[in-house]
Amino acid sequence: MAAATLMLLGGVAYGGATSGPQHVTVQAGDTLWGIASSRYAGDDVQARVAQVEVANHMSSPRLSPGQILILPAP
Repeated sequence: MAAATLMLLGGVAYGGATSGPQHVTVQAGDTLWGIASSRYAGDDVQARVAQVEVANHMSSPRLSPGQILILPAP
């Protein structure tokens, strides 16, 4: 239930308003912090990183180039 709530409360504001999750393909050198900072500008980055980890069932913040991440929608 908590994970579902986080996904419902999470958001991303780019490319206009959206009602569903967005996806991003990880590039070499990307970090969760960097992705969250750029995709959720003005929000609490640490909270957004946690939401992305939950949405992607991640046990660590490690990323691999080519990995596709789900970014929770607003």
